[in-house]
Amino acid sequence: PIGEQEIHDQVVAILTPGSETVASTIMWLLQVLAEHPEHAEKVRTEVESVTGGRPVGFEHVRRLTHTNNVVVEAMRLRPAVWILTRRAKTDTELGGYRIPAGADIVYSPYAIQRDAESYDAHLDFDPDRWLPERAREVPKYAMSPFSVGNRKCPSDHFSMTQLSLITAALCARYRFEQVPGSNDATRVGITLRPHRLLLTPVPW
Repeated sequence: PIGEQEIHDQVVAILTPGSETVASTIMWLLQVLAEHPEHAEKVRTEVESVTGGRPVGFEHVRRLTHTNNVVVEAMRLRPAVWILTRRAKTDTELGGYRIPAGADIVYSPYAIQRDAESYDAHLDFDPDRWLPERAREVPKYAMSPFSVGNRKCPSDHFSMTQLSLITAALCARYRFEQVPGSNDATRVGITLRPHRLLLTPVPW
């Protein structure tokens, strides 16, 4: 059993950082949907097929395969958390380098998820790379926007569900276009987000 303080801390850890990272990811999702209207159209068609025109809900998430793949691919290219640290508990070796116990290790999901050795056309936005028959080609741990192991983000499933539902609900009604003055260049901070993304929603 865990105490009330730890329960409190876990809830804060799920909700507070999750709001910032989800907000950043939504901005990148809108940016790629504006840049790739063919995928926005494909999401719209999928949502219509799965829901029959009803509002999208939790019960539809698992069947929204292309929508989910759009979210994953957007997170691959623009992970909200772009740099992470870990501390070695014991002496070890990684890639021919000796890492002593207590050493701090800094690594970047952004760099790992854009590695040309792990992905064909590694800088292309290609949601279909996450179809089952192609996803098997991606090396283990080459895609880990939520990290892995004991320090994995505790709200990964919650965040993915939230992102898929938001993407589906928006694409069911609108396509998006960037407007003059928009600047979708990457702004580096605690999270990655566009400098000044300005969009207009256009009803289908």
